[in-house]
Amino acid sequence: NKEILLILNLYGSKKIYTSVDTEVLARTLVRATGKSIAKLTEEWLWKPMGGWSWASWFYSTTDLIENGASGFNATINDYGRFGVLLANDGMRDANQIIPKKFLLNATRKNRVDKNFLNKGEKFSYGYGYQTWIANIEDPTFCALGHYGQILCIQPSSKIVYVQFSAAGHNQSYSYKNLTSSSFNFLEYTLKILKN
Repeated sequence: NKEILLILNLYGSKKIYTSVDTEVLARTLVRATGKSIAKLTEEWLWKPMGGWSWASWFYSTTDLIENGASGFNATINDYGRFGVLLANDGMRDANQIIPKKFLLNATRKNRVDKNFLNKGEKFSYGYGYQTWIANIEDPTFCALGHYGQILCIQPSSKIVYVQFSAAGHNQSYSYKNLTSSSFNFLEYTLKILKN
């Protein structure tokens, strides 16, 4: 198929964001481990990081596997707890929960292929491994969810910013505007705390 060959030739040479990559990753994990994404999340992340509340995943209606690109639900406190884990390079209580090398490769501008970094406008993210990398001086990265759900982490300052929202599909106030406003607030706050 010519389209598949074109995608394979472009992969790594041009920034292409697609949710389907994460969906394929989720299905690969399920088949390789024989466990659900929910079970893997519980074993590999939730219990080791000390998640306090129950969390859940939305499931695909086509194959009943968790929606890997989105659909993870947790409390704002547990999202904050996850952010603290990320701010500490994947470590909690002297236990390396997320491999540090993977986390740094996923979240640092200097480790991401230059073709995946946005340049120019102030509100501009590059894309790491399932993370958005902010275009500011101190390493800062985010998980940007649907309808304005945001988790941003700046490891050097240990600042974790969690935003829950219900922006919906209101055309008068777009998702990009919501995310841009939140990012401007975060950037302003980081400057104040730095001084």
